[in-house]
Amino acid sequence: MAGFLTGLVAKHKSEAGEVPVEAPLDKKSTGRFAMVTEAIQKAETVEKGLTPTADPIIVETPSEPEQIEVEQAKASRFTISGTGRTQLASDEGHRNKVYKDSEGILTIGVGFNLEAEHNVKLFNKLLPGVDFNKVKSGEISLTDEQSNILLDSTIDLAEDDVRDLVPDFDVLPQNVQDALINMSFNLGKTRLAGFEKMLAAIQARDGAEAQKQALASKWAKQVKGRATRLAREFASLKPHRAETIE
Repeated sequence: MAGFLTGLVAKHKSEAGEVPVEAPLDKKSTGRFAMVTEAIQKAETVEKGLTPTADPIIVETPSEPEQIEVEQAKASRFTISGTGRTQLASDEGHRNKVYKDSEGILTIGVGFNLEAEHNVKLFNKLLPGVDFNKVKSGEISLTDEQSNILLDSTIDLAEDDVRDLVPDFDVLPQNVQDALINMSFNLGKTRLAGFEKMLAAIQARDGAEAQKQALASKWAKQVKGRATRLAREFASLKPHRAETIE
């Protein structure tokens, strides 16, 4: 078979004649020559008892560092525990129709402030198919799924605020992290930053002082049992162990 095809190539060359460099084969002749040459190569492969193989399919996969980074991002999306999230939702209350909170602010879902300018932009970004004005006016309500989307995003923001205010947040006990995120969610970054003595006590691992400072506030009088419970979590903090230098 390969010999026959080789003959065809020779015949094709003789028919075409010597072709000068400055006048290459036309597209039709070049194409015929390439097809015949490829057929010869395949025929020779079969005659040698080999099976032609298709071009390998290359599947790109993330490098090891990239994969590790992705997995870490998935695992650390939320620092708040499941218990902490449930407690926060219980503290804030969950309503899918607009209502006024204790301070008269239009709110929806789990403590989502509809009057804050940045929340208007966030709402439209997270729920692009929902008419914000109709939600705010009470004309339409949210679904549980939509409320949870807003909640997850707001928890993320509250956590980011705490990280800015508490440098070693990541090494605090889980219950203290949950309490700080809960407090940040309720107060906002600016008001939480005003608890300077409480935050300093947490940094120093002085649980008793952190509890005292949390309760000595207007906020504690407003939210009452919520403040008492969160302050109790701060009280569980233990002082740093002093390192012994020999």
